Amino acid sequence: MFPSSGSGPYRVLITLPKTPSAELQESLEDRDYGKKSKQKKEKKSKKKKSKAQTSTTTPPEELKQKKWLKSIQPALTLYQKALAGHDEALEEALELFQKIYEEDSDNGLAGAYYGDTLSRSGLKASGYITMFINAHKGMKILDQVVLDHPDNLEIRKLRAYHSFRLPEGFFRRTVTCIGDFEYFLQRYASDPALFSQEEYHQLLYDLGLSYKRIGMDEESAETWQKLSSLQITEELREKVEAQRIDRTEELRGQLAQLGTKEELMAQGIALHDQGLKGDVAAAKVAHEFLEKACEKDRDDALALAYYGCAFALQGKDATDPQEMFRPAAIGLKTVDQALEMDDNPKIRLLRARLAVALPEHFFRTGSKAARDYQQVLLAYEEDHSLLTPEEYEDILYATGAAYLRAGNKYEAKKWWSKLLEVSTDEELKKKVASSSLMSSSSPSPSPSPPSSSSPSSSSLASSSALPSPMRKKYRWEERS
Repeated sequence: MFPSSGSGPYRVLITLPKTPSAELQESLEDRDYGKKSKQKKEKKSKKKKSKAQTSTTTPPEELKQKKWLKSIQPALTLYQKALAGHDEALEEALELFQKIYEEDSDNGLAGAYYGDTLSRSGLKASGYITMFINAHKGMKILDQVVLDHPDNLEIRKLRAYHSFRLPEGFFRRTVTCIGDFEYFLQRYASDPALFSQEEYHQLLYDLGLSYKRIGMDEESAETWQKLSSLQITEELREKVEAQRIDRTEELRGQLAQLGTKEELMAQGIALHDQGLKGDVAAAKVAHEFLEKACEKDRDDALALAYYGCAFALQGKDATDPQEMFRPAAIGLKTVDQALEMDDNPKIRLLRARLAVALPEHFFRTGSKAARDYQQVLLAYEEDHSLLTPEEYEDILYATGAAYLRAGNKYEAKKWWSKLLEVSTDEELKKKVASSSLMSSSSPSPSPSPPSSSSPSSSSLASSSALPSPMRKKYRWEERS
């Protein structure tokens, strides 16, 4: 034991054991008894500091979440495939997440993934009743888990984009996604490391869209102004400008300057294509150019088909159900009439693309789209100039997807098998080959469900609702 008095080195040496420890021996040799002790303390202090920093950046809850996410990787892989458009992967993901949630109902992230996949399955369902039931169940689950875990970013992201995706006219969830987006931006302001620059820019853009969707134009303009002032990609800047500046009257001004059918047709088609990409102003006025083109030549079936597609675009960003569905129903019926006038592959392709853009649970157009795509492919077999090889492969994929949407797995697998035989696009082949449909045993042949509109579609597309120039020339028959 060390003596209670004295501090000189000799006094200490006298009280040492006969066999000093290696550490103490080293201290004696250095002749500096405080040096090693000080270094050890500094080392321990650094370790503690490092642990504290790790704990701050990666709290136990986050580490636990990462570990859990790793454990459910198969379900997450299916979920990512579902986001990429694999409907069969969505069904499998739903089954897995439901089982995971039932086994661990206190796990908020499990509930969030289950609620989101449940809602997505409703939007893909063939019946609108299933759509509403599943969407509302998913909403209820997501709201509860956010209430239980208000600061979990992953959970709130799932709810934000779940609400952002739902049609406002039916579900009124835009206010919810605005609240979540604003929360993310508040968190980003205090800790920019939470989101990448790309994610931050996308959040601002989506918040601007959400404001605009419910008529908060001033807030929308401020948000996009802020986004425009940042270093964003050229593609995103073009999207912002298309939303931020109302070019409707400017585009209508061009209408008076175009005299020939060909000029009107070319500009109308160009605006139609821009509208499909998200240009709101172009979507509003494209049909006006094509209507004028139809008036100059009432026997031009292709002009009428484009007019129908452009007319349907008017409901693309509507929030009121009537405003959403009436233009779509009228547009689809217009294209049907054009096809009766001239059954050619271009018009069939236009109708197929319009049909798949419409919600299946309301319009039942999956089978119609599949048959139109199939006719286009048959025409291509006789005339290869109709499509490029890339377009041919895309339509092969779309044919299978349309049959799958209509519930005809036999036909879907047949067309996707053909795609795997001829395609040179490795990414597309991988997407098809990895689907559960292609890995399962061959389904039995089944007839395609008959194509028909929902009862409300017929009344929405009544002749009295059509623009007067179209009523003068074409007879519209009500579907029974």
